[in-house]
Amino acid sequence: MLRVAGAIVYIAAVLLWLQPLKAEPLKLRVPDVSTTDYMIRLLTESLQKIGETVEFQRIDPDFNMARQMLLFETGDGLDLIWRGEDANLKEAFLEVDVDLTEGLKGYRVVFVNPEDVDLFRNVRTLEEFLALGKVAALGAGWNDVDVWQANGMRYLEFTGTWDPEIYQLLALGGRGIDYFPRGITEITGEAQRHPELAVDPYLGLVYPNDFRFYVTKSNVDLHRKLSKALKLAKQDGTLSRLLRETNPLVFDKSGLNIGGRTVIELAMP
Repeated sequence: MLRVAGAIVYIAAVLLWLQPLKAEPLKLRVPDVSTTDYMIRLLTESLQKIGETVEFQRIDPDFNMARQMLLFETGDGLDLIWRGEDANLKEAFLEVDVDLTEGLKGYRVVFVNPEDVDLFRNVRTLEEFLALGKVAALGAGWNDVDVWQANGMRYLEFTGTWDPEIYQLLALGGRGIDYFPRGITEITGEAQRHPELAVDPYLGLVYPNDFRFYVTKSNVDLHRKLSKALKLAKQDGTLSRLLRETNPLVFDKSGLNIGGRTVIELAMP
């Protein structure tokens, strides 16, 4: 009897040893910004398709773009970032070749002072927009800076921490800025946090650019996993579904009404 019991224990131990060990989850430090909720959902569901689980750490958003890039480049604070496509980023880092918002990143809707909600009501072309001579507020290092410059649009560039300064100045009025362009997927959440501002209901300022994930060149394995997972998510419709689930007001006629806006196309530099 003891021999039988010993054999059973031995067999159970062997079977336990033969079972594959549960893989450790990926641990990713990501910037905590207005698009983070969507990016986390997208990464979670995409990586599940290749058998990966992931744990996220949101890094304090209270830093400007220069600080964010430093944390990313050194690996001391961020494991990946999402930025608009950029030749310099493509050269310096490993880019995941999948558009993350189906072009919505380059679709700009603007905040205005509530007294200026009809500022762009009669604008139909870039020429008419330029003729108004209005000044945009932009953060240093943003893709928008180069785009606005290339299209002859006036802007004021804010260095350092732009949040909440830009929102406050625009709400006060008469402070040298007339509007604040934001990505259409960003502005819904920001509008809830800034009821002192109005969202222009008329225009879409659009340039061909989208968010891409970037990792450092030393993080080849993460790049491989992200590339495989995101391409699967794009192919099977997961990305498109999550984009609409996370941003319902973008497509709602009673919300941002992307289908009912006058589109002004901007050239890339």
